[in-house]
Amino acid sequence: MLQLVRFAQRVQQCGRRSHVGMVMTAPTRVTVFAGAATMLVALSLTLVYATSTWFWHSLGAVIVVGLVGAGLRRASAPTAVTILVQLLAIFVYLGWLYSDDMIFGLLPGPGAIQDFGALLRSGLADADTYAPRVPETTGLLLLTVGGVALVDLAVDAAAATFRRASLAGLPLLALYTVPASILEDGIPWPLFLLGALGYVGLLIADGQERLVRWGRPLIAGLSAERAGRATSTSKVDTTPFGQVGRRIGAVVIGLAIIVPALLPITDGLLTGGAGGLFGGSGFGDANAKNVSLNPWASMRRNFFDTKDVEVARLISNANPGDLYLPVATLDVFDGIEWRLSQLITDRLDNGLPRPVGLSDQVERKEVITQVEITDAFESYHLPVPYPLTSLDIDGSWLVERNSHNILSARGPSQVTGRSYIARSLVLSPTPQQLMEAPGPPAHLRRYLKLPDQLPPIVRALATSVTASAKTPYDRALRLQAWLRDDENFRYSTAPGREGNGLSAIETFLRDRTGYCEQFAGTMAVMARMLGIPARVNVGFAAGARQPDGSISITTRDAHAWPELYFEGAGWIRFEPTPFSADRGGPPSYVAAPAASQATTGPSDEPTANPSGGGSPSTAASQCDHGRRVVRP
Repeated sequence: MLQLVRFAQRVQQCGRRSHVGMVMTAPTRVTVFAGAATMLVALSLTLVYATSTWFWHSLGAVIVVGLVGAGLRRASAPTAVTILVQLLAIFVYLGWLYSDDMIFGLLPGPGAIQDFGALLRSGLADADTYAPRVPETTGLLLLTVGGVALVDLAVDAAAATFRRASLAGLPLLALYTVPASILEDGIPWPLFLLGALGYVGLLIADGQERLVRWGRPLIAGLSAERAGRATSTSKVDTTPFGQVGRRIGAVVIGLAIIVPALLPITDGLLTGGAGGLFGGSGFGDANAKNVSLNPWASMRRNFFDTKDVEVARLISNANPGDLYLPVATLDVFDGIEWRLSQLITDRLDNGLPRPVGLSDQVERKEVITQVEITDAFESYHLPVPYPLTSLDIDGSWLVERNSHNILSARGPSQVTGRSYIARSLVLSPTPQQLMEAPGPPAHLRRYLKLPDQLPPIVRALATSVTASAKTPYDRALRLQAWLRDDENFRYSTAPGREGNGLSAIETFLRDRTGYCEQFAGTMAVMARMLGIPARVNVGFAAGARQPDGSISITTRDAHAWPELYFEGAGWIRFEPTPFSADRGGPPSYVAAPAASQATTGPSDEPTANPSGGGSPSTAASQCDHGRRVVRP
């Protein structure tokens, strides 16, 4: 008994003299392993997001939770106080990242709760809208980082505060099931293995900590006879227990990986088989049943795939050339690509927004289009013409306020095979109206944003091409005519030319060869540089008229085109990509190479070439390749 007392005193003295020595062999070690286990499991989210901001924000949250918890436990704070202060630390950390209402830049103010509420609603809507890989909207970041922080708090509390490390597996499993339920092919086994290693490592760390506190000392270097007479200078040797723990952990992980692989019924359930991170058919699988219009990705697949699959059949009183069907509107250019901004959605039941910037003075014609989506099309976005005046469709849908994109509230399966009737406007602003359009209002200035460093060739060419233009409208016409001129550019869908970021645009301007992705992205970037708000639509262009009068839209009609904003007319379509004469072209108000030559007025009867002339290239083809009525 005396020996045990002396041993305890020795341990206490060592703890006072060395902060590192014993701290890292006690609860703090468990805290570190709890954070590591959380982040290793969170790595499964890498296949959900397109970029990695979420990881670094989550890592910061885990560090905050661990530091606060370790400090309070070292100060012998009550359990309830420790957990409450950790929750408060998470709130403050999220405020630093995602709230503008901070007192002295340190503590969240009263408006932070409102900011969080708005971002949570936006994040939930984004979660219902996007498919992996999703953009990092602020709402989704708040949901993800806050979720990882709460999971880490639960893991830390179970393992370090309550000393029940085995219970930490429950919140870790909950975090793991989020990407597992989202990813179509499941989570690849390497990511599953990392998460399993994190959990087993936490169990081993907890076991060693328990051994130091409660286990029977193993006296190193002493015989059994001398063990009972050991002095206070003897050391505790936990090596055999650590070795046993590591061996058990290896067996557990091995069984977790091997057993599911041997059972056909579990194929892909936990790890996604061979797909995802280290293999699998991927998006471009030629045998894939559905066509998923994820902006850019599916377009590239359509261009470089030999198959031509019908995705929609239309019956309309509109000219085929007027039936462009936007699917996703990309309004942010970050230098890497054109992408979706943070979505702001309302329920379609509440009505359609009015077209932005469209005045009553602009001539328009309402057309009615019946759309039947085939089983080959799968997307979160519903293809509809712009601008809509009403939509007759069953089910629950969302409308994005800025782009007026229509989004599924229940996933891609809601879009596949859907039939609906869309009423939309064909606009015909006059050249005079467009030439006299005032500058964009302040709330649309974000459509002028560009990366700080543009390649010199972009600025030089945009300036030279529009040097003699007098108005933004004239500049836009000259850009379009320059890009459509087959003496300047050559249309080609040859592999290896995909991309719409700065590097791809620079290559396109030097080689003068590309397809609609480069034509649309380049014109939109140059328009912004010249002070004209611009964005890019990805969707479907005019299809082919069939003998029965219907219009067939196929995967080869997948297309990208720019929209430019002019006050009074709103967002209007331009067409820099060369078209064949029988497949459409620029709308009448932008068809001519100069403003004084632009035609006016919508046609009353469908025609084979509704574009009203222009200068189409000789390139082979365009990008070759109960109910309710909702009104504004």
